[in-house]
Amino acid sequence: MKMLLVLIHYRFSLCIATPFAIIGVNSHTGCNKEAMTIPYALVVEDEPLVAELFRRALQDAGYQAEIMDNGHKAQAQLVFTNPEIVLLDMNLPSLSGSVLLRQIRGQRRLSGTHVVVVTGDKEAAEQFTGEADQVLIKPVGYEQVREVAGRYLHAMV
Repeated sequence: MKMLLVLIHYRFSLCIATPFAIIGVNSHTGCNKEAMTIPYALVVEDEPLVAELFRRALQDAGYQAEIMDNGHKAQAQLVFTNPEIVLLDMNLPSLSGSVLLRQIRGQRRLSGTHVVVVTGDKEAAEQFTGEADQVLIKPVGYEQVREVAGRYLHAMV
């Protein structure tokens, strides 16, 4: 347990040249100068195969992507990161996507984050149209995610 706390503290607070920094630090911690040029994306999805598909599409669009499989993990990750884009499932274990969406929109630090809501519920999709940058109705494919992510990436440049 003590080692885990040190790694968490290290990952988010310190910048020491170690193998961990080279392979494990994301672009928004500020430790890896090479990674700082790669925009960070967060996939919040509890279905492993869907999450991996989204991650790969985001990576192929030019993002460094990370997966969180429940709402609480995503909430904790958002304390330490500032993603350019979040792919957000609405039906998550532990904390719903709608709560996360409100939290993201309520933080000035995350005001530039593009949130793409992904849901299988067409009625719910209408509810999030005003809050999310975009709403995708499941099933969502690789090309669709890559295209959406690419549009936001090109808008940054």
